Amino acid sequence: MAVNFLERTFLRTRVARRIFGLFFVCALLPISVGAVLSYVHVSGQLNDQARERLKQASGATGMAIHERLSFIDGELSNVVAILANGVRTAEWEATLGRSLVGLALFQDDGRRVVLFNDMRDPPTLTEEDSARLASGASVMSVHGAPRPAIHMGKAVDPTDASRGVLWAELDAQYLWSGGDVEAATPTDTHVCIFDPSYVPLDCMLPNPSYVLDGLVAGVTPLHSGDFEWRDDNEEYVAGYRSVFLESLYAAESWMVVFTASKATVLAPMANFRRTFPLAILLMFWVVFLLSNVQIRRSMDPLIKLQEGTRRIARKEFDTPVAVKSGDEFEDLAASFNNMSRRLGRQFNALTAINEIDRAVLSALDTEKIIDTVLLRTRDVLACDGVVVSLASTEGADAPWKLVALDTAQNEKMAQDIRLSAEEIRELLDHPEHVTIDGDQGARGYLDLKPFTARGMNSFLVLPIFLKRELSGLIALGYVDASTYGEDDVVQARQLADQVAVALSNSRLVEELDELNWGALTALARTIDAKSRWTAGHSERVTNLALAIGREIRLSAEDMDILHRGGLLHDIGKIGIPARVLDKPGQLDEEERDMMRQHPEIGARILAPIKAYADVIPLVLYHHERFDGTGYPAGLKGENIPFFARLLTVPDVFDAIHSDRPYRPGWPAAKAVDVITKASGLHFDPDLVEAFERVMATQLEKESRDEPVLVTPAAKA
Repeated sequence: MAVNFLERTFLRTRVARRIFGLFFVCALLPISVGAVLSYVHVSGQLNDQARERLKQASGATGMAIHERLSFIDGELSNVVAILANGVRTAEWEATLGRSLVGLALFQDDGRRVVLFNDMRDPPTLTEEDSARLASGASVMSVHGAPRPAIHMGKAVDPTDASRGVLWAELDAQYLWSGGDVEAATPTDTHVCIFDPSYVPLDCMLPNPSYVLDGLVAGVTPLHSGDFEWRDDNEEYVAGYRSVFLESLYAAESWMVVFTASKATVLAPMANFRRTFPLAILLMFWVVFLLSNVQIRRSMDPLIKLQEGTRRIARKEFDTPVAVKSGDEFEDLAASFNNMSRRLGRQFNALTAINEIDRAVLSALDTEKIIDTVLLRTRDVLACDGVVVSLASTEGADAPWKLVALDTAQNEKMAQDIRLSAEEIRELLDHPEHVTIDGDQGARGYLDLKPFTARGMNSFLVLPIFLKRELSGLIALGYVDASTYGEDDVVQARQLADQVAVALSNSRLVEELDELNWGALTALARTIDAKSRWTAGHSERVTNLALAIGREIRLSAEDMDILHRGGLLHDIGKIGIPARVLDKPGQLDEEERDMMRQHPEIGARILAPIKAYADVIPLVLYHHERFDGTGYPAGLKGENIPFFARLLTVPDVFDAIHSDRPYRPGWPAAKAVDVITKASGLHFDPDLVEAFERVMATQLEKESRDEPVLVTPAAKA
């Protein structure tokens, strides 16, 4: 009957009943709030009581200071009376020994008579001070640093200023505490006394600046109050009281500050914090025991499902959510795991296809295309092995390059193969795909030991065509032919088509790159051909510059700039008349000026071509000298662009080593010596060292009759 009742209420499901149990636990909330409010209230009361206690302590200390000042003032009056009858030091010592640091008579003629201990000099009297002394009153002053001195003065004879003034330096410890600081200061508190300028007269704390900062920030224009302050480690509360001295001693008020740490103030709360939670725990212990099982049974599945969603967000689909609660949570977890597996398969397939698309369609490197296909194909198509074989671009008789991957062992192999006429005819007759089950026959591209050792006898072969010519193939190997279906065949064909497009792009880029370098080389030869004396100059300079670049380990990008700049560095000579280039004798001044224009002419020629922007500094400044005497800009040292500094070395070397209309070429060793001697003047010393290492290797090859970089081209 109870079950039927539950079925008719909102508690009809087991999950709902467990959630109801959680609501019961919420009874803890109001008790917890009450505990917090009680704690805050008691803490506030303790804090207020501490502030009031500190203010009272500062007020009591202020009154005690007044009493001790009055006592000292009275004793000084007795000393003045004694002076009228004669000096009796012993009586002064007995009377004032505890309250004074020293006592002296300062006469009108400047003489100083020490009556009881020496002391620091008193302040200079103002007209107002002199008037008070003449009236028989006392004056008091605080001055000096770092620990100020407190002086009290009284005229020996108010009617006769020539009798002098009796000055006493007061003992600060006596003023604050009657000589016993520990006894006069409440337990766990500290006292600080400040003068009107907030200079500490005395302080029990090692660093009164923290108290002073809080005092200046927190004190309102009142004679008493409280404030808070903190040092590097702890918070404090403080109470203060002014000690008024104006009416009695014509001195500004002092400030007495008593302070205590908040930890000390709130120490009584420690016991409250220990006992109150225990009372709460005791009150709800039974509730906790009864609801704990239900809470855990409700929360654990939720937490596991939450972790499962986070794993899916991190693209981790292989870890299922394990819930054995016997209720709707278990059913939900089963549905969640099924969804996760399906999402994982779809996501992996989409990711792999997308990465293969990006890689094979954007890559310009054939090796990268092959590696991507090998590594990611098994994520889309659950194959056991992958073969990629490409025809050679060097001719029909050249061998094909084969790269294969055993996906189970991650064993990669590469080799050259030759396809038979029968194999090629089979691929041409089946341009979409070839399915092989059982014996792979005489097909050399499938006769791979790792494949045969693992029993792969089912293959899906996908021919690759470029410009309607057979240019390669992709073969997928399976141990079990039933692991792939028609959808896999369609995806595999799409993959092969994508690879075909990528290979076409790669080869097109390679052809364009070859065309670009061929055009640059042809242009360099055209420039050099303007004069029979400079034939091959640009290529020789470029080759030697690249050798130096390799010696100093330039990056591939820098080598590319150096290569292009070397071929084009003398392009400006197109604008120089042949009569100047081929003149057999020395050039006159006009001809030299004309020749020196070729770097700027070259820079202007290349300026409209954005792709050669990084080459222009090399063309423009390759005739600058390291000592700043070159042209066209007279740049010096490292202000000369690096590539221009590098190219200058092989450029000058080839000019010296090659024949010219006005002189024969010098031997390579002699030309190297000229370059070495000009290090630091004409050339960058670091680059000269690299050049010397390259030339040492080249000259050694020359001695063995091996091909070298430094031989000038034959003259026509």
